[in-house]
Amino acid sequence: MKSASGALCPVCNRYIGPVSKCPYCSSDASKSPLILTIKISALLLATAGMFLLYLTAKHREPPPVTSAEITPAMNFAHIRISGTVRRKPYIARDNDYLSFRVYDESGSIQVVAYRKTAQSLISSGQLPAAGDSVNVRGNLSSSASKIKLYLKIPEHLTVIPKTPKPTP
Repeated sequence: MKSASGALCPVCNRYIGPVSKCPYCSSDASKSPLILTIKISALLLATAGMFLLYLTAKHREPPPVTSAEITPAMNFAHIRISGTVRRKPYIARDNDYLSFRVYDESGSIQVVAYRKTAQSLISSGQLPAAGDSVNVRGNLSSSASKIKLYLKIPEHLTVIPKTPKPTP
């Protein structure tokens, strides 16, 4: 059985496969320019594809989810939830922890922020008050007994203040 001529060393005539240097006699075994073109094209196409995938993922808005739709299988999912805050947020003494519950039509979920995110929200005054509506994006931590939404970027919390009821 004969091998392809490009897979043989031009000096010692042994099979060397796809390598560019013969492992037996160390001579250069140059490959066809077509193969080099295909390799470079494949590398460029793969790089462009990864870049487009990155851009798509970066600018994609996560789907809106209700608290009843959350299951343990959704652990670590990046989601968006909207609802109302019924109580003011709990803030730890050292401002390294912030927590509040978001209630929607199907239940509630605890939203948690740590360290720099919590400090940024507290210092900017962007915290929700009781009765405010919120839109929150974050990473879900779901187990059989507890469901939490970790807020990692302060800009992913949008607070819509409650409007005062008009008096007659």
